[in-house]
Amino acid sequence: MTRKKIFIGLIALLSFIIACSQVAQTPADDEALTPVTILTSPIPAAEPLNPTEDLPVPRDRASCEEQGGKWEQTGFSPARCNLPTVDGGISCQSSSTCESYCMQEEASADAGGKETGVCYEWTLLQGCSVLIEDGSPTLICID
Repeated sequence: MTRKKIFIGLIALLSFIIACSQVAQTPADDEALTPVTILTSPIPAAEPLNPTEDLPVPRDRASCEEQGGKWEQTGFSPARCNLPTVDGGISCQSSSTCESYCMQEEASADAGGKETGVCYEWTLLQGCSVLIEDGSPTLICID
């Protein structure tokens, strides 16, 4: 090896040793520290998009069809049971009053100007639909 290569190698090695031996710097007394908030309880879960997700759903085609459901593949999800709702077709102004969703069938408003819809007849929804939430139409698309 030439002296030049040895010299460059020693400088690189010394630079590495100096960089690695730096002691962590602590903030000076006059520097402000940023406060950190530590969560001690879990963040509350968002309300499920489909209110029926909490209900037990048949896991196979035979059980599904015994309960009047349709075993189908919707969007990107694997095949699953789509059960009929007990309140399908009943007038509503929000999905919170339905077993599944409050759907807009056609533009209609009550005396107070709030939109009304009907409760969806099935538990699972796919595609784009106009839902009624608190008397207001909301477009939603589910794959």
